[in-house]
Amino acid sequence: MILKKYLPVIAGASALLLGACSAMDNGDVETTPPAAYQVEGGTFKILSVNGKPAIRGVDADIRFEGGRISGTAGCNRLNGGFSQSGNVLTISGVAVTMMACPPAQMAQERDSLAILESGATVMRHSDGRVEIRGPKGGVLELSRKF
Repeated sequence: MILKKYLPVIAGASALLLGACSAMDNGDVETTPPAAYQVEGGTFKILSVNGKPAIRGVDADIRFEGGRISGTAGCNRLNGGFSQSGNVLTISGVAVTMMACPPAQMAQERDSLAILESGATVMRHSDGRVEIRGPKGGVLELSRKF
């Protein structure tokens, strides 16, 4: 008799619990948070800049080796120094050539260099993507070249 009295309450609570569990299963949310990642000794291909895919067919690779950064972010060659402490990346003394390129390439390069300002953070996602977040909020997404 008591079971019949509380059966609607138990059924309702079960439905609420099942609904909450299904709401938490969101395939868009990464289950493993990004971890700090050392860029030293790596060459990275730019995948996207501030959520926009890198321009296809345009050389956009950045190398971090021996405390030096070099490469191109879409148009001009860049060269400078870098250091990393934990996940904080500090870029210094960057020199960039002064060639003119199509506007989209120039924008990609400008935005990439802005993200690489001193104080950027470097994280690696569980799927292998490397993310550099600039001090002003921009995001440079990279993949390590082997």
